[in-house]
Amino acid sequence: MQSPAPARGYIGLRVQEVSREIADSLGMRKARGALVVSLYGNGPARSGGIKVGDVIVEFNRRDIKDTGDLARVVAATPVGKDVEVVVIRAGNEETMTVKVGAQGVRLPGALAAGACDRVGYALGYDNFDAAAAAALQDCASNGDRSCKLILTIQNNCASVAVDSTCHARGWANGSESQLAEEQALASCARQGGRDCKVIQTICDAD
Repeated sequence: MQSPAPARGYIGLRVQEVSREIADSLGMRKARGALVVSLYGNGPARSGGIKVGDVIVEFNRRDIKDTGDLARVVAATPVGKDVEVVVIRAGNEETMTVKVGAQGVRLPGALAAGACDRVGYALGYDNFDAAAAAALQDCASNGDRSCKLILTIQNNCASVAVDSTCHARGWANGSESQLAEEQALASCARQGGRDCKVIQTICDAD
């Protein structure tokens, strides 16, 4: 009988890439790490003191350059291990301890888009219908009535891109942030977009 595969590490959060603009707004000298955008229930991350808005820059004594780094390191960490996590919060580095759990079933999410670069997202819902409704509500929170559902999140990462005139938009799922962004940019270009740029990427860091 074949032995079951070892459980992947899980800490219960979703993250997005840290852009230069985000880094500047947080007082960071350079863009690095993974920005926490959502926490799942009372999972390991929340229990360990991690908060939405934290930027994870080190996990288990390994530097985190981006969301892909974090996803790989978390998944490879033994379940039950207590690890040190370094975050940037309010411009300062803080260290906390998180006990890594076992990965369960990923919960549905969705992306919605409105005028030009207005994007709404919803993460960790019980079903795709609920996630879609929440994403549309988030997109419309500034009064934008043009919001529409563009993507349900089924893989680790999802990305949205628009061109400089806002006339072309592309989106994609991917196993890692770089793949999702490349596919979103390609989708935008196929619609005739020029100077397409990524405006939103979110990832499940497990």
